[in-house]
Amino acid sequence: MLHRGSVTDAPLLSGLAADDRMKFIAGLDDRGQAIPLTPATLRRHAATWPLGATTPDGIAGLLKTSRNLYICSYFAYEFLTIGVLASGGSGGAATEAVFEGSLRDSRR
Repeated sequence: MLHRGSVTDAPLLSGLAADDRMKFIAGLDDRGQAIPLTPATLRRHAATWPLGATTPDGIAGLLKTSRNLYICSYFAYEFLTIGVLASGGSGGAATEAVFEGSLRDSRR
């Protein structure tokens, strides 16, 4: 699995308050205790989303943007929706680019 570009460390976001709509739990620990949702838990989750070795740079860039928006959605909930649109959810830009490239390749 290849991850191009770093996922936001977000030092500029320190000191900001969480968006009230993002006050969820991120899961349960080994003892069954709630793990609070934080930018760090979102960052770790986004880092697990793979890219293929043949993912074109433009699409990899859109996916990096999507990951960063996902992390920043902790502070601005609306970024979550924008990140999904950039990544390919609901016919987003990255999905469209992949299908366009596949269609072009199949016509050769």
